Amino acid sequence: MRIFDDVKKYGKLNFVMWALFYAGVTVGCIFKLPANIFDNIIFKKINFWNFETLNTIIFAEVSAILTLFIFSFTIFGTIFNFASVFTKGLGIGITIYSLYSKFLIKGIIFGIFAILPGLFISSVALILFAIQSTKINILIIKRIFYKDENLSILKFKLYIKNLSKTLMFSALGAFIHILLSYIFLKLNFLWNR
Repeated sequence: MRIFDDVKKYGKLNFVMWALFYAGVTVGCIFKLPANIFDNIIFKKINFWNFETLNTIIFAEVSAILTLFIFSFTIFGTIFNFASVFTKGLGIGITIYSLYSKFLIKGIIFGIFAILPGLFISSVALILFAIQSTKINILIIKRIFYKDENLSILKFKLYIKNLSKTLMFSALGAFIHILLSYIFLKLNFLWNR
């Protein structure tokens, strides 16, 4: 099957992207932030939870994917993809550690059930698109510098099609993130003893 051929051909790239993501999560968990850093953010989310909050998080997820798309046409696209995947993992690690340091086991439970489901969907979408963006970036660089004819219109159309799918999954992940966080915060989960 074509997908398995692609995994074999780009197995090292897949491994590097996932390793960078998990390295980012690990570094984020080790990174020490003050325990009260989330106090204002969480209280603001409870007090100002509305359509604007949803738009902000969806915009952040979608703009990350669109930035990968734009950078895939530059010389720095591959480096930017690696940095984006690492940064996504770093943000998740910092979030989970900060929730744990402030709320202990309740923070971990909140992170696992309220934050991680949506972040998991958007992270997988980001990583898979970063892999494809890197492949396209390499083909574009080969075409520019080595006059390689391996970049076809068909590959580019597939790339655009996958962009739209990735944007939908990122928006879905952001929506799930907002919905579950809202439910947990409205239940006063973190502050009930």
